[in-house]
Amino acid sequence: MDQLIAQFLFTLKERGFSPSTQATYASNLRKFFTYAGKNPQEISPEEVRRYQVFLIDSGFKPRTVNCNLAAVKFFYFKTLAREWPEKFLPWVKQRRTNPVVYSPDEIAEVINAADNIKHRSMLMALYAAGLRSCEVVRLRPLDIDSKRMVIRVLGKGDKERQVTLCETLLLALRRYWVENSSEDKTYWLFPNRHDHSQPYSLPALKRVFANAKAKAKIHKPGGPHVFRHSFATHLLEMGVDIRIIQMLLGHSELSTTTKYTHVQQQFIAQIKNPLEAIRLKLKR
Repeated sequence: MDQLIAQFLFTLKERGFSPSTQATYASNLRKFFTYAGKNPQEISPEEVRRYQVFLIDSGFKPRTVNCNLAAVKFFYFKTLAREWPEKFLPWVKQRRTNPVVYSPDEIAEVINAADNIKHRSMLMALYAAGLRSCEVVRLRPLDIDSKRMVIRVLGKGDKERQVTLCETLLLALRRYWVENSSEDKTYWLFPNRHDHSQPYSLPALKRVFANAKAKAKIHKPGGPHVFRHSFATHLLEMGVDIRIIQMLLGHSELSTTTKYTHVQQQFIAQIKNPLEAIRLKLKR
């Protein structure tokens, strides 16, 4: 089993899956192997279907079921190259829900409640650039282009994109750089507190957000990703074209569409950032 898991992880890695996704998929695959209780090489499509029904009957949410089965399907289709019918296992239908969105005032309150300039800078970056948590912690100093007022972002699947850098975020980052000069930022803009050669950890960033939200007495659900939802929603409310927003967010369906490239280059520097709208409400 360990040898097959190692082979599976290699297949994921060579296709550009993030370390966190690799770990999740490997864990889900081990659960399936444990459930099957037999040599993984001898498992049939019908046994995979029974596992899907088992997960549903166990009360798991559709998203969890699909995530577990995605790992199993990837293993047999990609790692072992099994010639099973592509549609032998239908995805469980998920109920679509609207994302939680914070108001501009709530965004400002959460940012202000953060303990220090480093934490506030990370939260500002989440909102001002519409970044994922994993994208914030992987930012490097050289990704901040203050001359062109853009941020280079390494997104999912190591796909690069550029997002706007607003003046408010730039000033916060410069203050953070000076006040935290004892940190070695040779590689990471937000280095790990205990080991500066490593980036800030995702669990730590989640704690930063949760603590700030609690101090701000914001009771709406959601973790750091809610700032990304709010960024997109507020831009849309400000009249920014949805295609531009999708490119700023790095959605895969537009990252491969070259006909919109000139639109991105033309408007990326002209977009009014939503962080600027709450600039006067933020702590100096």
